[in-house]
Amino acid sequence: MNRENSGQPLSLFPDKTDDTNKHDTTSHDITSPPLQKGDSGGFVFIRSIEYLKAHPYLMADTALFDAAFKYALLAALDNLDDSLDGLLIHSDNFQALNLLQERYREQVKCIYIDPPYNTGGDGFTYKDRYQHSSWLSMFVDRLAGIVPFASKSAVFFASIDDNEVTNRRGLLDKIFGSESFESQIIVQSNKRGQTYQAIAKTHEYVLAYNLGPNAEIFELLKDVPANSLKDENSVYELWELRNRNPKFGKHNRPNLYYSI
Repeated sequence: MNRENSGQPLSLFPDKTDDTNKHDTTSHDITSPPLQKGDSGGFVFIRSIEYLKAHPYLMADTALFDAAFKYALLAALDNLDDSLDGLLIHSDNFQALNLLQERYREQVKCIYIDPPYNTGGDGFTYKDRYQHSSWLSMFVDRLAGIVPFASKSAVFFASIDDNEVTNRRGLLDKIFGSESFESQIIVQSNKRGQTYQAIAKTHEYVLAYNLGPNAEIFELLKDVPANSLKDENSVYELWELRNRNPKFGKHNRPNLYYSI
Protein backbone atom coordinates (compact mmCIF):
# COMPACT_ATOMS: atom_id res chain seq x y z
CA MET A 1 0.00 0.00 0.00
CA ASN A 2 1.18 3.61 -0.47
CA ARG A 3 0.13 7.10 0.53
CA GLU A 4 -1.67 7.72 -2.76
CA ASN A 5 -3.82 4.59 -2.47
CA SER A 6 -4.98 4.72 1.13
CA GLY A 7 -4.53 8.24 2.42
CA GLN A 8 -1.96 7.82 5.20
CA PRO A 9 -0.87 4.22 5.81
CA LEU A 10 2.83 5.14 6.05
CA SER A 11 2.15 7.06 9.24
CA LEU A 12 0.66 3.95 10.80
CA PHE A 13 3.89 1.98 10.84
CA PRO A 14 6.83 4.39 10.39
CA ASP A 15 9.29 1.93 11.89
CA LYS A 16 8.56 -0.36 8.96
CA THR A 17 8.79 2.28 6.25
CA ASP A 18 11.34 4.93 7.24
CA ASP A 19 14.71 4.75 5.50
CA THR A 20 16.37 5.38 8.83
CA ASN A 21 14.88 4.56 12.20
CA LYS A 22 15.96 3.37 15.58
CA HIS A 23 15.54 -0.27 14.57
CA ASP A 24 17.34 -0.23 11.24
CA THR A 25 19.67 2.41 9.81
CA THR A 26 20.70 0.33 6.81
CA SER A 27 20.13 1.82 3.36
CA HIS A 28 18.20 -0.48 1.05
CA ASP A 29 18.24 -0.85 -2.72
CA ILE A 30 14.74 -0.08 -4.01
CA THR A 31 15.20 -2.62 -6.80
CA SER A 32 15.38 -5.43 -4.24
CA PRO A 33 12.42 -7.68 -3.47
CA PRO A 34 10.17 -6.61 -0.55
CA LEU A 35 11.55 -9.45 1.59
CA GLN A 36 15.18 -10.46 1.94
CA LYS A 37 16.81 -13.26 3.86
CA GLY A 38 18.43 -12.14 7.09
CA ASP A 39 21.48 -13.54 8.80
CA SER A 40 19.35 -15.96 10.80
CA GLY A 41 17.82 -17.45 7.69
CA GLY A 42 14.40 -15.80 8.16
CA PHE A 43 12.91 -12.97 6.13
CA VAL A 44 12.98 -9.27 7.01
CA PHE A 45 11.01 -6.32 5.62
CA ILE A 46 12.61 -3.80 3.28
CA ARG A 47 12.14 -0.54 5.22
CA SER A 48 12.09 1.92 2.34
CA ILE A 49 9.55 4.54 1.37
CA GLU A 50 11.12 4.68 -2.08
CA TYR A 51 10.51 0.98 -2.54
CA LEU A 52 6.83 1.35 -1.62
CA LYS A 53 6.44 4.28 -4.01
CA ALA A 54 8.06 2.24 -6.77
CA HIS A 55 5.72 -0.69 -6.05
CA PRO A 56 2.31 0.89 -5.24
CA TYR A 57 0.32 -2.34 -5.49
CA LEU A 58 2.16 -4.59 -3.04
CA MET A 59 -0.10 -6.85 -0.97
CA ALA A 60 0.04 -6.53 2.82
CA ASP A 61 -0.74 -9.64 4.84
CA THR A 62 -2.38 -8.28 7.99
CA ALA A 63 -1.76 -11.61 9.73
CA LEU A 64 1.80 -10.36 10.25
CA PHE A 65 0.63 -7.42 12.37
CA ASP A 66 -1.08 -7.13 15.72
CA ALA A 67 -4.72 -6.17 16.27
CA ALA A 68 -3.90 -2.51 17.02
CA PHE A 69 -2.27 -2.10 13.62
CA LYS A 70 -5.20 -3.77 11.83
CA TYR A 71 -7.73 -1.43 13.45
CA ALA A 72 -5.58 1.63 12.72
CA LEU A 73 -5.23 0.57 9.09
CA LEU A 74 -8.98 0.06 8.69
CA ALA A 75 -9.65 3.45 10.30
CA ALA A 76 -7.35 5.11 7.77
CA LEU A 77 -9.31 3.82 4.79
CA ASP A 78 -12.23 5.84 3.45
CA ASN A 79 -15.32 4.04 2.11
CA LEU A 80 -14.03 0.59 3.01
CA ASP A 81 -17.09 -1.17 1.61
CA ASP A 82 -16.61 0.52 -1.77
CA SER A 83 -12.98 -0.61 -1.83
CA LEU A 84 -13.80 -4.29 -1.35
CA ASP A 85 -14.90 -6.53 -4.21
CA GLY A 86 -15.58 -9.54 -1.98
CA LEU A 87 -16.13 -10.64 1.59
CA LEU A 88 -14.78 -13.83 3.18
CA ILE A 89 -16.34 -14.90 6.48
CA HIS A 90 -14.75 -17.59 8.68
CA SER A 91 -17.58 -18.61 10.98
CA ASP A 92 -20.31 -21.08 11.76
CA ASN A 93 -22.66 -20.53 8.82
CA PHE A 94 -25.77 -20.07 10.96
CA GLN A 95 -24.14 -17.35 13.07
CA ALA A 96 -22.66 -15.66 10.00
CA LEU A 97 -26.06 -15.54 8.30
CA ASN A 98 -27.62 -13.85 11.32
CA LEU A 99 -24.73 -11.40 11.66
CA LEU A 100 -24.79 -10.29 8.01
CA GLN A 101 -28.53 -10.39 7.42
CA GLU A 102 -29.34 -6.72 7.91
CA ARG A 103 -26.20 -5.45 6.16
CA TYR A 104 -26.84 -7.47 2.98
CA ARG A 105 -30.62 -7.80 3.05
CA GLU A 106 -32.06 -8.21 -0.49
CA GLN A 107 -28.64 -7.54 -2.08
CA VAL A 108 -27.37 -11.01 -3.01
CA LYS A 109 -27.91 -12.09 -6.62
CA CYS A 110 -26.51 -15.62 -6.57
CA ILE A 111 -26.17 -18.18 -3.77
CA TYR A 112 -24.32 -21.49 -4.07
CA ILE A 113 -23.91 -24.05 -1.29
CA ASP A 114 -21.93 -27.28 -1.25
CA PRO A 115 -23.04 -28.98 2.00
CA PRO A 116 -21.82 -32.31 3.38
CA TYR A 117 -23.59 -35.10 1.48
CA ASN A 118 -24.27 -37.11 4.65
CA THR A 119 -22.43 -40.16 3.32
CA GLY A 120 -20.02 -40.61 6.20
CA GLY A 121 -17.14 -41.05 3.76
CA ASP A 122 -16.09 -37.53 2.85
CA GLY A 123 -13.20 -37.29 5.30
CA PHE A 124 -14.63 -34.23 7.11
CA THR A 125 -13.51 -33.45 10.64
CA TYR A 126 -17.13 -32.93 11.66
CA LYS A 127 -19.95 -35.44 11.79
CA ASP A 128 -21.15 -36.48 8.33
CA ARG A 129 -23.40 -39.44 9.00
CA TYR A 130 -26.71 -38.24 10.42
CA GLN A 131 -30.07 -39.89 10.31
CA HIS A 132 -31.94 -38.37 7.38
CA SER A 133 -34.29 -36.38 9.63
CA SER A 134 -31.41 -35.02 11.73
CA TRP A 135 -29.47 -34.06 8.61
CA LEU A 136 -32.47 -32.16 7.26
CA SER A 137 -33.12 -30.44 10.60
CA MET A 138 -29.57 -29.13 10.59
CA PHE A 139 -30.26 -27.26 7.34
CA VAL A 140 -33.75 -25.87 8.01
CA ASP A 141 -32.63 -22.74 9.90
CA ARG A 142 -29.64 -22.18 7.64
CA LEU A 143 -31.65 -22.37 4.43
CA ALA A 144 -34.41 -20.20 5.86
CA GLY A 145 -31.71 -17.68 6.84
CA ILE A 146 -30.71 -17.36 3.19
CA VAL A 147 -34.07 -15.98 2.05
CA PRO A 148 -33.67 -12.41 3.46
CA PHE A 149 -30.42 -12.00 1.50
CA ALA A 150 -32.01 -12.70 -1.88
CA SER A 151 -32.52 -9.80 -4.25
CA LYS A 152 -35.40 -9.68 -6.71
CA SER A 153 -33.16 -11.31 -9.32
CA ALA A 154 -31.54 -13.91 -7.03
CA VAL A 155 -30.89 -17.52 -8.03
CA PHE A 156 -29.88 -20.41 -5.78
CA PHE A 157 -27.80 -23.53 -6.46
CA ALA A 158 -27.03 -26.50 -4.19
CA SER A 159 -24.78 -29.48 -4.88
CA ILE A 160 -25.88 -32.94 -3.70
CA ASP A 161 -25.67 -36.60 -4.69
CA ASP A 162 -28.04 -39.59 -4.81
CA ASN A 163 -27.79 -40.16 -1.07
CA GLU A 164 -29.86 -37.12 -0.09
CA VAL A 165 -31.09 -35.54 -3.33
CA THR A 166 -34.74 -36.48 -2.75
CA ASN A 167 -34.76 -35.19 0.83
CA ARG A 168 -32.81 -32.06 -0.08
CA ARG A 169 -35.17 -31.17 -2.92
CA GLY A 170 -38.22 -31.70 -0.71
CA LEU A 171 -36.76 -29.37 1.90
CA LEU A 172 -35.89 -26.69 -0.66
CA ASP A 173 -39.39 -26.93 -2.16
CA LYS A 174 -40.83 -26.33 1.29
CA ILE A 175 -38.63 -23.33 2.08
CA PHE A 176 -38.46 -21.63 -1.33
CA GLY A 177 -41.73 -22.95 -2.76
CA SER A 178 -41.99 -25.73 -5.34
CA GLU A 179 -42.90 -23.12 -7.97
CA SER A 180 -39.38 -21.69 -7.55
CA PHE A 181 -37.74 -24.92 -8.66
CA GLU A 182 -35.89 -24.45 -11.95
CA SER A 183 -33.97 -27.63 -12.71
CA GLN A 184 -32.10 -30.63 -11.35
CA ILE A 185 -28.83 -30.38 -13.25
CA ILE A 186 -26.68 -33.47 -13.78
CA VAL A 187 -22.98 -32.82 -13.18
CA GLN A 188 -20.39 -35.37 -14.29
CA SER A 189 -18.05 -35.67 -11.33
CA ASN A 190 -16.18 -38.89 -12.14
CA LYS A 191 -15.84 -40.13 -15.71
CA ARG A 192 -14.54 -43.49 -14.60
CA GLY A 193 -17.31 -43.92 -12.07
CA GLN A 194 -17.25 -44.94 -8.44
CA THR A 195 -15.78 -48.38 -9.08
CA TYR A 196 -16.02 -49.33 -5.41
CA GLN A 197 -19.85 -49.21 -5.64
CA ALA A 198 -22.15 -51.88 -7.02
CA ILE A 199 -23.02 -49.38 -9.78
CA ALA A 200 -20.17 -47.08 -10.83
CA LYS A 201 -22.00 -43.74 -10.62
CA THR A 202 -20.40 -40.95 -12.60
CA HIS A 203 -22.47 -37.94 -11.62
CA GLU A 204 -23.91 -35.75 -8.90
CA TYR A 205 -26.55 -33.00 -9.06
CA VAL A 206 -27.01 -29.26 -8.73
CA LEU A 207 -30.49 -28.15 -7.70
CA ALA A 208 -31.40 -24.74 -9.16
CA TYR A 209 -34.07 -22.39 -7.79
CA ASN A 210 -35.30 -18.90 -8.59
CA LEU A 211 -35.56 -16.84 -5.40
CA GLY A 212 -36.81 -13.56 -6.85
CA PRO A 213 -39.56 -12.50 -9.24
CA ASN A 214 -36.99 -11.20 -11.74
CA ALA A 215 -34.58 -14.13 -11.43
CA GLU A 216 -32.90 -15.27 -14.63
CA ILE A 217 -30.28 -17.94 -15.24
CA PHE A 218 -28.01 -16.79 -18.03
CA GLU A 219 -26.27 -19.03 -20.54
CA LEU A 220 -22.54 -19.51 -20.50
CA LEU A 221 -20.68 -17.31 -22.96
CA LYS A 222 -19.98 -19.04 -26.26
CA ASP A 223 -17.51 -18.38 -29.03
CA VAL A 224 -19.63 -17.16 -31.96
CA PRO A 225 -17.95 -17.05 -35.39
CA ALA A 226 -18.01 -13.64 -37.02
CA ASN A 227 -19.85 -15.01 -40.10
CA SER A 228 -22.68 -16.59 -38.06
CA LEU A 229 -26.27 -16.05 -39.17
CA LYS A 230 -28.21 -13.73 -36.85
CA ASP A 231 -31.71 -12.37 -36.48
CA GLU A 232 -33.37 -10.07 -33.96
CA ASN A 233 -33.42 -12.86 -31.35
CA SER A 234 -30.08 -14.66 -31.54
CA VAL A 235 -27.55 -16.56 -33.62
CA TYR A 236 -28.89 -19.51 -35.61
CA GLU A 237 -27.76 -22.24 -38.03
CA LEU A 238 -29.33 -23.78 -41.14
CA TRP A 239 -29.83 -27.55 -41.06
CA GLU A 240 -31.19 -29.88 -43.71
CA LEU A 241 -34.47 -31.61 -42.87
CA ARG A 242 -33.08 -35.11 -43.26
CA ASN A 243 -31.24 -37.70 -41.25
CA ARG A 244 -27.50 -37.49 -41.97
CA ASN A 245 -26.55 -40.44 -39.73
CA PRO A 246 -25.53 -43.34 -42.02
CA LYS A 247 -26.37 -45.89 -39.32
CA PHE A 248 -30.07 -45.15 -39.60
CA GLY A 249 -32.29 -45.16 -42.67
CA LYS A 250 -35.29 -46.82 -44.28
CA HIS A 251 -33.60 -50.23 -43.97
CA ASN A 252 -33.74 -50.25 -40.15
CA ARG A 253 -36.10 -47.35 -39.34
CA PRO A 254 -38.98 -47.82 -41.82
CA ASN A 255 -41.45 -45.91 -39.61
CA LEU A 256 -39.22 -42.84 -39.77
CA TYR A 257 -38.89 -42.84 -43.56
CA TYR A 258 -41.35 -40.97 -45.75
CA SER A 259 -41.10 -40.74 -49.51
CA ILE A 260 -41.85 -37.44 -51.22
